[in-house]
Amino acid sequence: MAAISGLAIAPAQADATSSMASLAYAQVGNGPWDTAGGYWSHNRSQSTGCDGHGGQSHAWCADFVGWIWSHYVARLGSLTDGAARFYAYGQANDTLHSTPKPGDAVVFEYSTGYAEHVAVVTAFDSTTMTVVGGNEGHSSGHTQGIVQRESTTSWSVGSAPWGQRISGYICPEQRRQCHPGRGGHDPHGRRRPRRQRQAGHPRHRGIH
Repeated sequence: MAAISGLAIAPAQADATSSMASLAYAQVGNGPWDTAGGYWSHNRSQSTGCDGHGGQSHAWCADFVGWIWSHYVARLGSLTDGAARFYAYGQANDTLHSTPKPGDAVVFEYSTGYAEHVAVVTAFDSTTMTVVGGNEGHSSGHTQGIVQRESTTSWSVGSAPWGQRISGYICPEQRRQCHPGRGGHDPHGRRRPRRQRQAGHPRHRGIH
């Protein structure tokens, strides 16, 4: 299996992304309470999707992706219940890019610290992208939302395959193969400046 960027995916990474996709597919049709404790990463900045008011779930799409990532990603930064935090995670860790890969978070309608939705990419063959997302299916009568699987050929940043514009793709911090490297281009084609790190000052993660 080869990454779309042309970089080979190491066997361990390929196994992780395959397992991540399998885990996501196994949740399709589930509601926010259909796994023990609800969907969330158990990261201190996230709370369970069941933690709403009056017995209702809160918007739990970010909790679902955090839950998927938490099985395979050691460092989640300060992901919260907000979809926009995945975009901020990508900015902070230099993993925001424009070509989907299995395991990526895909963020929709990001603008100045807010985003409408986030899902996880489970497959991409250079033509068709498949994603799995939580807190979907409300229009089909699922008042608390369910996990759904959907595919599209409209995967480029700026396209809106399900009525919401794709803002970018974010891969886990330790998976550097997600784009050609620091100093590459952001999802809108702008050149990223190279980051300068000073000795003794670690990279900040999960900025507000």
